[in-house]
Amino acid sequence: MLRRADNGSDNIKVEQSRAREWAMSYEIGYKKPPPGWQKGQSGNPGGIPRGIPRVSVALAKILRCGARESYEVVNKADSIALALYIKALRGDVEAIREVMNRTEGKVRDVVEIVDDSARAELAIHLFVLRTGLPREEAVQWIEQATTAALTEGER
Repeated sequence: MLRRADNGSDNIKVEQSRAREWAMSYEIGYKKPPPGWQKGQSGNPGGIPRGIPRVSVALAKILRCGARESYEVVNKADSIALALYIKALRGDVEAIREVMNRTEGKVRDVVEIVDDSARAELAIHLFVLRTGLPREEAVQWIEQATTAALTEGER
C-alpha cells in the first residue's frame, strides 16, 4: 500500500493514512471476509490438499484393531504407520515416542521445583542467560528487585 508519487516527493504518510482509514471503515466478521478473499477460496492454499491420508489417522486405526484382528494396508500412510507401530512393539523408544505423540499429542515438558534454593538458583541462571551479566551482578539485581517488591507489598 506504500508507493511513491510520480513527482518524486514522499507521500508515504498520506498513503498510510488513507490505508488506515479504509481499513477502519471496512467491517470484517461473520459472512464478511477480508477484501481479496473470494468465495470458495481456501484460506490456506499451500496447505495439505484434501484426501491426503494422514499417518496419525492410520496409527489410530492400528491401535483400535484388536489383538486377533488383521490390519489391512490401503495406502502409503498405512504402510508407514504399520512400520512405525512394529518398531514401537519391538521396543524402539523413539518409535514409541512418535506413536504416542501422533496419537495422544505431545506431552509438554514440565519441571516442578519444590526446593526454594533450587528455584532461586534457576532464577539467577535464567537471568544470567537472558542479560549476559556476570553471576554476581545478576544476584544483586534479583536481590534489589525482591527487596523492592517486598517493600511495595507492605505499603
